Order: sequence, then C-alpha cells, then structure tokens
Amino acid sequence: MARLEVLPILILLISSSFPAWAARELVDDFNGPTIDFTRWSNFDPAFSAAEYAALIDDTADNLVLYEASDGSRYQRTRVRVLNTTLNALQATISIVSATDGGGGEAIASVEGQYYNADAAAPSDATGDVFATVHIGDRGNGLEAWWEIIQSTDPDFNTWIVISTDTTILPGTLSFNTPYVTKLEYDGNRSFTFTVDGMTSGPVLGPIRMGPPSFPDQRLSSATDCCGANPSIEATFDDVVLDNNLTIYDDFSGGVHIDSTKWGTYLGSRTTRAGKLVLDVADEDILQDGSADSRLYLKQRNPQYVEARISLSSSSSLDANIAGRARLSGYFYNQRRDGGISALPYDESDGDVWGRIDIVLFNGVLFADAYLESELTNYATDQQLLFQPFTKPVAFDTEYLVSIEKRENTIIFGLDNERIVYNIATPAYPPSPAFAGNGYRLLGSRVHGTATSNPAGASGLFIVFVDDVYTGITAGSDERSSGGGSSIPLELVLLLAALGLLRYRFSNPSA
Repeated sequence: MARLEVLPILILLISSSFPAWAARELVDDFNGPTIDFTRWSNFDPAFSAAEYAALIDDTADNLVLYEASDGSRYQRTRVRVLNTTLNALQATISIVSATDGGGGEAIASVEGQYYNADAAAPSDATGDVFATVHIGDRGNGLEAWWEIIQSTDPDFNTWIVISTDTTILPGTLSFNTPYVTKLEYDGNRSFTFTVDGMTSGPVLGPIRMGPPSFPDQRLSSATDCCGANPSIEATFDDVVLDNNLTIYDDFSGGVHIDSTKWGTYLGSRTTRAGKLVLDVADEDILQDGSADSRLYLKQRNPQYVEARISLSSSSSLDANIAGRARLSGYFYNQRRDGGISALPYDESDGDVWGRIDIVLFNGVLFADAYLESELTNYATDQQLLFQPFTKPVAFDTEYLVSIEKRENTIIFGLDNERIVYNIATPAYPPSPAFAGNGYRLLGSRVHGTATSNPAGASGLFIVFVDDVYTGITAGSDERSSGGGSSIPLELVLLLAALGLLRYRFSNPSA
C-alpha cells in the first residue's frame, strides 16, 4: 500500500513546497512585417510620440523611409532639401512593401510647399499651396497619382484638395522596382507630375498671391488611416534638383544622412528582421533639447514587463550627447488613489515613473535604473532611485531587461542582476489621465547634458527590441527561486515521474 501513495505525496510536495509562479505571457516577438497595433500604440492621448523612421541603407546605397499607423491619425516620415528655392525635385522611388490596412493609404512621395494663394506676404501657412506626386496603395494595389492642396489653417493641419488625378492605374506598377518620380513647378501656379515617363502635363493651381510661409521640398513616406492600419517601406535614390544633370545625392556616403543636404524629421517605429527598430538620427536631433522614438504597450499597468534590447554598433553620437535604449512606465501613485473617501488625483502629482536605460555616452556603454515621483504636475520631481548596474554592456549584444512591481518593491533586472527599491509610501494605481493608467513603453532617446545641449548635434542611435513579455506576479520571479523549496522544479517533476514508473513496474496490472 505504501507504493500506492508515492505519487500523491510527490504531488503534495510540488504544490506545497513552491511559491506561485509568475503568469508570464508573450506580448510580441515582432516577427510580422509591420507593427501589430492591436498590441501597441504609437500615439497616446496623454503622451505624444514619434512615428517614423528614416535611415540610410549603406549596403544598397539608398534612403529608406518607413511609416506605419496605429489607426488613429495621418502620419508621415520626411526628409527635406535644405535648398528652399527649387522648381523641380526628382527621385528614383522603389516600394519595398505597402498595405492600405483595409481602408487607409500607404504612399511614397515627392512633394513641396510652393506659394501662397491668399496673401502677398503671408504670416502663417493659411493659403499655402502644396503639391505632391505619389506612388502607393490606397486599396487597389500600387498606383501613381498627384494632388494640389491648399492649407486652411495657420499650421497646415487642415486643407482642401484643389485638384487630383491618377497618373498610372493600379495593376501596372510593381514592388521592388525603381521608378523615376518628378515634380516640376513653373514659379507661378503651374505644376507637372511625372512617374516612370508618364506625365500629367501642366496643371494649374489657384492664383498665386505671394511666396509660401515656409518654402519646403521633401521626400516622404506616409500612412493615412483612420480605423485602418496601413504601412509602407520605400527606398529613394539618385535625387536630382532643378533638372540639373548632376545627382544631388545618391546616399552612398555611409549610414548617416548628409546634414549639409537634408533636414530630417527622425525617429522610428518599424519591424525589421524579426525585431522592433527604434532609431533617432542625424541633423537637429536636439532642436528641442532631445529626440525620442517610442512605442506604447496597449496593456495598462502590468505588474511585470520584460524585453530583450540591444544597441547597434552602427550607432554613433557627437561628444557629450547621450543615447538611451529604454524600458519605462508609471508604476504607482504615492499620494492619491482617486477613491470616493480618499484624495482625488491631482493631474500627475505623486505618479512614480521608473525606467531601465542602456546608455551610450562619449563612446562608453553602461546600464542604470531610475525612479522618480512627479510633483506639482511635472513642474518638479523627486528622485527616488538612481543606480548603475555592475554588469558590463556591449554593442550588438542582447540583454534581458525587466521591471516588476511586487508587493512593496520595484525590482529592476538586467539579465540576472537585480536592483530593488523598497516602497516606503502608499502605492496607489497611477493616475488615469496623466500617467495613462500606468503605461509601459519601449523607447530610444537622444539628449544633451546639463552643460551640453547644442542645437544641430548629429549622430545615429539604433536600438533593437525583441520578445516582450508581461506578467502578474504572485510572490516569485519566474527566473529566480525566491523562497519555498530549494529543490529545482524540474528535479521534483523528475522524481514524480520516477515514482510513477516505479509504481507501475511493480504493479503490472495498474
């Protein structure tokens, strides 16, 4: 009879000697061709974020522009020619991938802001006339078309379409095929749009009254949703200005965009080779003191989040400029809980924000953990923790980073190293509006220091992210024992299996 009790005793040992294990769930391994916006957001109602990517592919010597939409708004990636008096801009465009997402648009364009139809000396963008020629997908496959539009507000956020037409019908153009794309302006009100030798002929815009508020000619990729999730990847090469026989840029100068030729609007959000790519690059990355590329997790306030993060060795930044690969979020509020009988939330006051950074600064790599509490609604903050990890970090090496709120602690992890912060205050849920109910984000960030914050600093900072998990913990980290029996779970299961085998061997009829 004793042998009949071997298996139940072992099952009891498993259930009573080990803590409850963390429920850990894969959020994304980024193996799809585009970002899955059922899981992520690139625009948060409380916190704005960059949505775009512009990179030089130094293996193919071309400019690559990516764009993807989470279904909430029009988004675009642009590089602008620094020469602002152009009457013609030409580029060879190849569409690598494009999808309208089931109701949107995904387009690569040559475009510009050319004159004003309302005022001889405009003080803002109201009345500015914009012309563009597109290659893309708006629901029926690749095609080419052009538009002339006019701004109806001071910031060019709203506009009317003056005229538009299709240059090449769907079904003719192919992916990964170069098409010479050109926009010409006569200096008054006439435009000519050409794709692959097919031309619109001269097209008149509204009567010209004066110059544009901001003359601007650009290469662009864009997605227009809304409610759909369109995406596009396009390459641009052999740019020619004003019908000059000399190529302005063939993008063969390495991984950096030439800041003497282009002004850039940079940052990224794209998947490539099974990883998320977060980039900040090139001219004017510090125009406003910093530059970011972010992706927000739609799941709110998970107790545990982890990701595998690496820095590309192609990254390089000017002296005294820091680049940070980041996992961060708001984990609790230490002052208000929003309950009926308690203090209501007062904007961001008391929200506690934490992050793990892998940092590149003056050629040196290191990692640190940081925690702070917002005070007086972002006007000030209180540092709760700043501690470097002892583990060395290197380029092109993947590190498992994690942040966990477990009972009255915040635990920061870098591979097997832990930094633990003991919470000495109340720990209410983060505020709903200003901390986004506890958002989590992945990001890359480039910034100056307290003594070095130059405008126009240049560089390239490339971050790769993979295998994002979240979880709800129950007193144990899944990657460490943390109490209970010191016998590994695998050994206990093996013992149970051996006990069962022994029972069956001696009882053939069982």
